[in-house]
Amino acid sequence: MPDTNIFPELPNGDINPKAGITRVILAVNVVLFVMMVVTSEWMSLLAPPVSTLIEWGGNSGASTVVDGQYWRIVSGAFLHIGLLHLAMNMYFLWSMGPMIEQLFGQKRTFVIYMLSAIGGSLFSLLLNPTVISAGASGALLGLFGAMTAFFWRTRRYTSPGLLKRRLIFTVIFVVYCFGFGLVNKHIDNGAHLGGLLTGFLAGLALLPRFEETRVEKLNRIIFSIAAASLPVILFAANVPSIAKNPHVLAMHEYQKACILSDHDKKDEALNALNEALKYDPELKVAVADRAELNVTLKHFADALQDVTVLLKTQPDNKEALLLRSAAYHGTGQYQRAVDDLSKMIADRPNEAIFYNNRAWSYIAMGKLDEADTDVNKAITLDRKLSTAYDTRAVVEMRSGKYPEAVADLSKAMEIKNDDGAYYFHRYIASKHLGKSSEAQADEAKWKKLTYQPEPWESGL
Repeated sequence: MPDTNIFPELPNGDINPKAGITRVILAVNVVLFVMMVVTSEWMSLLAPPVSTLIEWGGNSGASTVVDGQYWRIVSGAFLHIGLLHLAMNMYFLWSMGPMIEQLFGQKRTFVIYMLSAIGGSLFSLLLNPTVISAGASGALLGLFGAMTAFFWRTRRYTSPGLLKRRLIFTVIFVVYCFGFGLVNKHIDNGAHLGGLLTGFLAGLALLPRFEETRVEKLNRIIFSIAAASLPVILFAANVPSIAKNPHVLAMHEYQKACILSDHDKKDEALNALNEALKYDPELKVAVADRAELNVTLKHFADALQDVTVLLKTQPDNKEALLLRSAAYHGTGQYQRAVDDLSKMIADRPNEAIFYNNRAWSYIAMGKLDEADTDVNKAITLDRKLSTAYDTRAVVEMRSGKYPEAVADLSKAMEIKNDDGAYYFHRYIASKHLGKSSEAQADEAKWKKLTYQPEPWESGL
């Protein structure tokens, strides 16, 4: 019997008008991604932060189980971690969806897709409950699993050439999915494995055309449903242990801290990070974020403790060295701050912020020539770095060049208008120039922005 009479094949990538479910699923994924990017930071286009993934429905033990938000089992399968992730998954959906619809029909394809998405999410929670899982690849692997089940059961009627082409395509996608799961911490292979197995079983249960007796068909369906129910049973049995897992509870507090920090609730975010590290003192990402938050809140001694922990195991961690230099500066250890920044400049000589920060420490030490050289280098490397114009203005104020300082501070404000330091420094420069009304307006502004000058800045 010719294979075209059993399952007509479409060329790869050809979506015909009948492939309605493929179109709908693809549209939902794309629209959700666009909405996520538009309503969050534009960095979400390439790599969404933790807070964005959680707020848009990412699946994790912390949010799904601890918070009881079980809808994430579905929503996580429609959320993507960057444009590349979305593009790759949608390419494979575009390539495979129409054929699956021809093999199984629209309704059965939709059921297979959704069951695979759920199965992938459940496996993710079982195997990797601390990971924030997102992406359609679990559901897509389910489609591949269903296709494998179909061709396996109809192999007697299938041409070897067709089987070979589909096998090659399946292997490529499976390798892509599992390989991507190894290199991206937000995409776990538990979801991939769960989706593949669930899709295979769902495909067996929903075979649309196959010559078998009623008993054989009934046995096949019962076996498939029973096997597909296994992850649900296992998940339900493990919910109490997941909810009490200290690593999951640590991630719960960490995710809460990320969201609070993004909403500028710094003190509450710090409390959440402290709670996270009580549950799991080895959670390095929480240590790093707490160090950064302590620097922002000017808790420099606490920040030094955290970066010391990070640098013990990651001595070349540039972000940690940058934080330590800021903490050293904040505690008056200016030469140590300069030493750290000099190491970073030697390794990455084109980073403008390193020169700017070293210039700031040089100013505090009274080394204005060195500060002037560094800050001009920073501006040359990045003319949009607002804080560099502020730093140069302070050098100019120390040298009595107040008009030049006002010009640089105005430039800094054009780039970034919500930094209290810029208004504080212009307030001082305007006072020296006798511009009382301008100084008064800037004073109100820097106080509203709650800028806290360093002790040596009072001498400006």
